[in-house]
Amino acid sequence: MPTTETLTGYIDRLLFHNQENGFVVFVLQLKNKQTTTVKGFMPSLHPGEQVSVQGSWVMHPKFGKQFEAQQCTTHVPTTIIGLKKYLSSGLIKGIGPVYGEKLVTYFGDQVLEIIDKQPDRLQEIDGIGPKRVEKIIEAWKDQKEISHLMVFLQEKGVSPTYATKIYKHYRNEAVNVILENPYRLAQDIWGIGFKTADQIAQNLDIAPNSIKRIRAGILHAISTTVSDGNLYSPLETLKKETATLLDLALVDIQDTIKIGLHELYNSNTIKLITYEEQHFITLSQFYFSEKGVALKIKKLMQHPPKQVFNINAIYKKLRSTAQEKNIVLNEDQQRSILTCLQHKITVITGGPGTGKTTLIKKLLTILDSQKIVYRLAAPTGRAAKRMTEGTGRPATTIHRLLEFDVSTMGFVRNEQNALLVDFLIIDEASMIDIFLAHAVLKALPLNAYLVLIGDIDQLPSVGAGNFLHDLIASNIVGYMRLIKIFR
Repeated sequence: MPTTETLTGYIDRLLFHNQENGFVVFVLQLKNKQTTTVKGFMPSLHPGEQVSVQGSWVMHPKFGKQFEAQQCTTHVPTTIIGLKKYLSSGLIKGIGPVYGEKLVTYFGDQVLEIIDKQPDRLQEIDGIGPKRVEKIIEAWKDQKEISHLMVFLQEKGVSPTYATKIYKHYRNEAVNVILENPYRLAQDIWGIGFKTADQIAQNLDIAPNSIKRIRAGILHAISTTVSDGNLYSPLETLKKETATLLDLALVDIQDTIKIGLHELYNSNTIKLITYEEQHFITLSQFYFSEKGVALKIKKLMQHPPKQVFNINAIYKKLRSTAQEKNIVLNEDQQRSILTCLQHKITVITGGPGTGKTTLIKKLLTILDSQKIVYRLAAPTGRAAKRMTEGTGRPATTIHRLLEFDVSTMGFVRNEQNALLVDFLIIDEASMIDIFLAHAVLKALPLNAYLVLIGDIDQLPSVGAGNFLHDLIASNIVGYMRLIKIFR
């Protein structure tokens, strides 16, 4: 184990700062005037700030000896050099290098107190008028709130990485949100799970049997069912799993769990489904996505396709052509191609080496001959690249196909703006969760064909549900399983 040390000094300059995750590399000037490079996930830092960092020394293969910080405490600078760097860093809008230099030269080490308590005196500096003072006051207020938040979060055991995410999401409301209900962090911020939120709650002295904690425990227990490919949890099982998760006796929290379930149901966070006299619970987002998938599949199956293929002619050609362009098909592959052309939705499964790619290539040759507009897609970039290499046609990720918009965190392609396609082929479909399946189906025209190719023996999607397996089990879509291995 490396020895933990504490270094204190002021930030001479920033070398790198990732705004998204809070990773920063900076030069720290120590009290003995020596400098060293410090790196780590830390709150927003600025040149001139005094910092105390706890961590250990590491050897970087390219940059040599560095100090890797695990904790960082910041203080406003007190030295003239530090104050000049601090105010010249652009930290406070309205003060740049020129005015930073002027302010420190004029007010000395009292400059920050002047900004905080007597901001009107800033107009004593030539060039600073009422409008600039107003801008400086607002920026200074924001910076104080950020510093307060970072200190508050670190006191509650929140790592700098999470602290940065929390501030970016809630901004100046972060402290109020956490004090009111720290479990919101697990719902609102990607990367923060129940355990992290629960630790923060414990640091805030929230009772182990509080309704906030039990409500959050219920939601987390429901979410864990996703890892098993399930969307629903039996009510009684859910109660037991919640008690186990919270490390509480079920008999002691039965009534509170009931209250929590009612609150979540009334807020439309969860859905209660009764099937064969047994009650099941699911998240509303799972329920509506699955319902949307089922309704769209029903519509697709009922709607006639844009192109009706001459199956007999295609079958004769497949049978009579034993070898064409070095593509040889066995009986199952031929039947699979015909199934894709006969059904609006088809699932083709098979393990590695069973000829799925060869089948796709031949299917695409037929579609090309019929001048059919098609698109190829896969859940991941790696899978899309393999699909492109295997077929000789361009394939893309599903997110790119549906034109994912970061600003709205949604897809441009949907029911109102459908894909311009007659035939959609998706590889590695076992990786598709219920949300992505819903998005694909919403964007698919009612007169289009959909072919899903995958390996049902692979692990299901890490997301919610087991879409491909459930679609096969429905017995309402075309399905072929390739068994013979060619490799």
